[in-house]
Amino acid sequence: MQNKGFIRVFTILLVLAALYSLSFSFLTWKANRDADTYAQGNEQRRREFLDSLTRLDSYYNFLGLRKFSYTDVQKHSLNLGLDLKGGMNVTLRISIEDLILNLSNEGKQDTILMKTLARANELERTSREDYITLFGRAFHELYPTGNLRTLFNANDAMGTKITYQSTNEQVLQVLGSEAQAALDNSFDIIRTRIDRFGVVQPNIQNLGNGRVLVELPGVVEQDRVRDLLQSSAKLEFWETFNASEVINVIFEINNTLADLAKVGNKAREEVQIDTATSIASEVKEEQSEKQLLAADATDTQAQGKSQADIQRENPLFVYLVPNISQEGYPGYGPLVGFAQKTNLPYIDSLLNLPEIQTLLQEMAPELKLAWGKKANSQGFYELIALKNVGGEGNPALGGDVVVDARPEFSNTGGGASVQMVMNAEGTAIWRRLTGENKGRSIAIVLDGYVYSYPTVQNEIPNGISSITGNFTIAEATDLANILRSGKLSAATRIEFAEFVGPTLGQESISKGLMSVVLSLIFLFIYLFFYYRKAGLVANIALVLNLFLVFGVLASLGAVLTLAGIAGIVLSLAMAIDANIIIYERVREELASGKGIKLAITDGFKNSFSAIIDGNVTTLIVGIVLYLFGKGSIQGFATTLIIGILTTLFCSLFVTRLIFEAFLAKKQEISFDSKLTRGAFKNIHVNFIGNRKKYYIISGIMITIGIVAILSRGFQVGVDFKGGRSYVVTLGNDRNVEHIEQSLALQFGKAPEVKTYGTDAVKITTDFLINDKGADADSIAEARLYEGLRGFLPLNSTKADFMKNNLEQSNMVGPTIANDMIWSAIISIIVALIGMFLYIFIRFRNWEFGVSAALALFHDVFIVIGVFALLHGLLPFTMEIGQEFIAALLTIIGYSINDTVIVFDRIREIRTEYPKRNTAGVINQAVNTTLSRTFMTSLTTLLVLLIIFFFGGDSMKGFIFAMIIGVLVGTYSSIFVASPISYEMLKRNKKTVETQD
Repeated sequence: MQNKGFIRVFTILLVLAALYSLSFSFLTWKANRDADTYAQGNEQRRREFLDSLTRLDSYYNFLGLRKFSYTDVQKHSLNLGLDLKGGMNVTLRISIEDLILNLSNEGKQDTILMKTLARANELERTSREDYITLFGRAFHELYPTGNLRTLFNANDAMGTKITYQSTNEQVLQVLGSEAQAALDNSFDIIRTRIDRFGVVQPNIQNLGNGRVLVELPGVVEQDRVRDLLQSSAKLEFWETFNASEVINVIFEINNTLADLAKVGNKAREEVQIDTATSIASEVKEEQSEKQLLAADATDTQAQGKSQADIQRENPLFVYLVPNISQEGYPGYGPLVGFAQKTNLPYIDSLLNLPEIQTLLQEMAPELKLAWGKKANSQGFYELIALKNVGGEGNPALGGDVVVDARPEFSNTGGGASVQMVMNAEGTAIWRRLTGENKGRSIAIVLDGYVYSYPTVQNEIPNGISSITGNFTIAEATDLANILRSGKLSAATRIEFAEFVGPTLGQESISKGLMSVVLSLIFLFIYLFFYYRKAGLVANIALVLNLFLVFGVLASLGAVLTLAGIAGIVLSLAMAIDANIIIYERVREELASGKGIKLAITDGFKNSFSAIIDGNVTTLIVGIVLYLFGKGSIQGFATTLIIGILTTLFCSLFVTRLIFEAFLAKKQEISFDSKLTRGAFKNIHVNFIGNRKKYYIISGIMITIGIVAILSRGFQVGVDFKGGRSYVVTLGNDRNVEHIEQSLALQFGKAPEVKTYGTDAVKITTDFLINDKGADADSIAEARLYEGLRGFLPLNSTKADFMKNNLEQSNMVGPTIANDMIWSAIISIIVALIGMFLYIFIRFRNWEFGVSAALALFHDVFIVIGVFALLHGLLPFTMEIGQEFIAALLTIIGYSINDTVIVFDRIREIRTEYPKRNTAGVINQAVNTTLSRTFMTSLTTLLVLLIIFFFGGDSMKGFIFAMIIGVLVGTYSSIFVASPISYEMLKRNKKTVETQD
């Protein structure tokens, strides 16, 4: 072995580097263990202990060379993914549509602009181009001879950039520049907000095309994160009406709606109505009494009128309670009504009807209605009457005059607030505004929601004021953070959101570690049993391989996910494969009469190309997964890539060093035991002669798959169709039919409900998935809670539900779902092309490349057919989504690895015996590699079975696909790829004689 000294030194340095990288993770674990010991279950004491560590100047002194604070140690430790640690993963989309509206002359009043934006939104659903390009295309479609400049050149911000001479192309260039500036600005502001949020090890990435990825480990308050990320920080100060001045308008709206025969249908087409009085009588007997919210229904019956009669006579007041006393007098201040959160979208749809908008223009052109941000003490949201002075839609004072904001906390029980400081211009306007509105309220509005509407007692001359609103300390801190970070140039909306509760995260860690430990124990025993001392060497290399994988992950700052653990376990199986290839080759050399030293040397040399080819093809799959996958798929790809590289190093060099050391000490080395010594020897199966039988078997499997696909279709996940999914723990009360009926009343139609694990259900719905409103997610969660109240513990509040029962949630918008579909298609095509090109280059034979590609299509199609055949029949999710595509790509890598080993042996035999007939060469190649194929497939299959049973419910569908893929891939490498290569070579007249 050449360069032994260099390899030895490099190995030592690599181990030391891994030790250094993992030392931070050990210290973080030790600090958390000490905190738990100190706290004895008290969370406040635990936080105090960890906070005390952050105040130390030096927590870790590395060999006296460099000092690290506890915060630095945390940043350098191995990152755990959200599925292991719990937290929230969000993909934000910066709204270029909103930016275009802000830059235009008339905004939403311009019908040409609004039609163009609507068409651009339609194009965006099926296109991967940027929004500005789609906007230009939409305008050209609708107005081929129109000039874009007329939409923007009167805007003060665009007047110098877009002139009357600007062409449409120049206007689009300007809009593109403005969009890029807005994206950069928004990314910086979001990063600033997250940095001030106080989350350890957040991950913020600019994904391009207006998207930003935000990962917040350990976060449990979903609404707080949504507010932080989606707030554009558009602060406004509005004068208000007193309720007595406009309550007659509210009543007139109710009367007008009652006169409109179309009100019921028109509003319900857009938003499902929530009313607790509509619980179906057939479900009533089967659900517990605590679910039946029958109070309103009882009141209705007491009045002697049906719910339908009440709704027809008071279509607005059924959902909005007017702010009037029992005597009929309007309440004090600008508050005109109350409503439950789940009814807000329906009320908005009523108020936005053209007839109601016309009524408002006629009766109260200066009236602007806005909802309060938070519910009051009774759980209702307040509707506030703002005064739109002059009817131009502008506030009395804009928030750009605020130069500083900080949270304030009262020690007298008054709650938290946010203090604002204004500049000189704002101070002067604020003095006048407060002086003119003594005894009236001024509303403080952020992003269209009223945060507070304090009554002015005296003129405020110094420009310092406070925003109050029954804030918690966290809410006041976040609001001050948002105001200080600055206003976003364009609105943001969440396109993809994933939440994992801390309980599920801890369970995933336990199950993931169990699967790794059990896999290692199995592999150790199996290798030692089969190869004896050589198996012990493989076990040492396996431990080093695992150690290096974790060390590299820590040094790169990569994130370890549950899928990543699966990738590690799979890479261990591939590491075993490399050792099996070497050991089987050494056994062949020993069987030919060579001595142990020469057999080891030739075994390593002759297996080198097969190991490289097999691992490079899988590496191609890993790279494709990393480039085109998202979230957990990238985690799987990362560990797979690192595992492949460390596998090559440990298998080819470390094990060789150990064997060289044994030989130098003249120690006995065994590569088999008495039971395994004759395994797979003298096997002579005529695979080519029987190939037509194998074609028939494959044809039958493919035919069954086609029938299943056409008759049963697929269970498509929210990744590809868009929607919301929730994993909710309900204990033993998991009657799927009753849950569907109850949720149908909340969502407008029955969601898909399936049992999940031992005590949970998985609920999938498309409720409000096309709603771009910032509150859509919160409303969906509120409806989910209402629909499940009858299955929760008695007196369980929504906060209890979110904390104790909601284990996981996902939201995928339609646009990002379309992107995921395209990414999946592209990734599979790129992987197949990559495989073909690599095999063509390595073997310089297109027949091998085509044969391998056809065998891969064979494997992929059978796996897809199995999922079509069995979905809904097995007790776990078999969705077609991102993870399924990752499984297919991994199967492609595994199958091609098997195939390449056979092709490599075919190439070797043809080189050694150039005149031997092709059928004989292929038969010999398959027979001589049969031991390696069986050993690798068996170890991989058993490792996958361990993950399947012990690795957690969320991975079962993925691992099941892998199990089927290993079985089919092993079958195809022996019975499909090699016979097809023979057919290709025969037709190309490259064979001397056949064995037909």
